[in-house]
Amino acid sequence: MKKVFVVLFLSLALLAGCVETPKEDPIIVGAEDETVIVGEDFDLLEGIIATDQDGNDITDDIEIEVVNELGEEVVFTTEIEEVFTITYLIEDSNGEYCF
Repeated sequence: MKKVFVVLFLSLALLAGCVETPKEDPIIVGAEDETVIVGEDFDLLEGIIATDQDGNDITDDIEIEVVNELGEEVVFTTEIEEVFTITYLIEDSNGEYCF
């Protein structure tokens, strides 16, 4: 039986505060490259945890961007064979974004 795979490249974009005083950036852990079989269930947030510079859990604030090989923002699915780049974005506790 031939197996068909969907390959995910998980990238990590941390959006840290753009202030002049030094602060620790928010941290996202658990993001790794994954290979998923077509049709297999896959939760993009399973095992992903985000914390701010004070150690507070801000996982619920993670934004996810999914881009296909053509650079188009798309909805993630395992129903078709495709390579996706998944970017996790997080905002610091000051509400400031940096890219």
